Amino acid sequence: MRSSTFGKGLWVPFFSVIAVFVARDGTAHAYISQVDGTVVPESGRMQACLDRAGTGETMAGALDAVEDARVLPEAYRPVPNASGSYDVTFVDIGEGAGFRNSFGWFWLGDDVSNPANLRTIFGCATTRTITVDFDTQPGFAAGRPIGFWLRTPERLDNSREDGTFNGGSCELNRGCDPTGANVNDSCGGRLDSNNRIYFTNAALNDDGDFKHFLVYESATRLNTFYFGFEDLFRGGDNDFEDMLVRATGLVPLCDPRPETCNNLDDDCDGVVDDGLTQACSSACGAGVRTCVAGSFGACSAPTPVTENGVVTRCDNLDNDCDGTIDEGISRACTNECGAGTEVCIAGTFAGCNARRPTAELCNGTDDDCDGTTDEDLTRACSSSCGSGRTRKRTTVGTSST
Repeated sequence: MRSSTFGKGLWVPFFSVIAVFVARDGTAHAYISQVDGTVVPESGRMQACLDRAGTGETMAGALDAVEDARVLPEAYRPVPNASGSYDVTFVDIGEGAGFRNSFGWFWLGDDVSNPANLRTIFGCATTRTITVDFDTQPGFAAGRPIGFWLRTPERLDNSREDGTFNGGSCELNRGCDPTGANVNDSCGGRLDSNNRIYFTNAALNDDGDFKHFLVYESATRLNTFYFGFEDLFRGGDNDFEDMLVRATGLVPLCDPRPETCNNLDDDCDGVVDDGLTQACSSACGAGVRTCVAGSFGACSAPTPVTENGVVTRCDNLDNDCDGTIDEGISRACTNECGAGTEVCIAGTFAGCNARRPTAELCNGTDDDCDGTTDEDLTRACSSSCGSGRTRKRTTVGTSST
């Protein structure tokens, strides 16, 4: 279910029926269908119009009348051209209806029940091409959106106008916009408020869930759309070329679609790339990457760390994510006897292998690491004259008597 804010104070929910078919190659296609399940458009007339050289696509087959049919977008913005004007060129490329219909536009937000707010582009005459400079139109503001309408000679009571159409009274540079209201002239004019009117916004159409509008975005022309209308109440032949108009110089107001990481507000909520994350991982575990300005950022998963060139740290953690804690980590250490090396064990450096102090021996070494070699070492001795003691010379490590 979607909702619309078209019209004056209007907020109307409505349903759009979209049929999904799966082709033999497994590709899913979303087709537009009427409430009875009929996929539209029917017949080959729409495809013929889209393929017609000069007025349709620049390459036949660039659009598929069924697969590329859409009911969105419903509103559009005129865009400035190279000279800065907001020109939109409309070409009437198909009129397969038995009615004389009028086609026109309105500012989004205006009360469309008031004919004064409806502007005619193509009336009941045969003018084929009209360019509207929207920045010269009353109410223009850059970015202000527009919608489109089709008025038919079919009245609200289901009767039809059957009077004489006076084509000579039409202003051909404006199509045909009769000045009389509800005149029986077999022409659905802007002022004929007693007649059926269908809008690009389905919520404004007083015909239940019957579709009266299809749109195609051109695949070969820049900023170009094809607007196809079905003009009979409760549906007709469903060919949607009762009036088919090509419009160049428009972009969608906003066509809601799933948000993607492209620096655009795809879901039309006013926020760009909001809430988009992507799962990621490293050797150290799982994480996420967040979309910012159209690109996914760095992975938040832990990564191997280094400190002083060592790919891990003595902190009782597996910093290099190889499954072993504090492996192969050592550092220099010293004590009173000199230099050595100690290793990391469970987050703490221990086991310094520097030599430890021992009892002093007569060996020319400072065994007790007090800075003096072989100090205070004596032993008993004797001679023919009697007993005595031998003292170790601390400087050379030899005995003297």
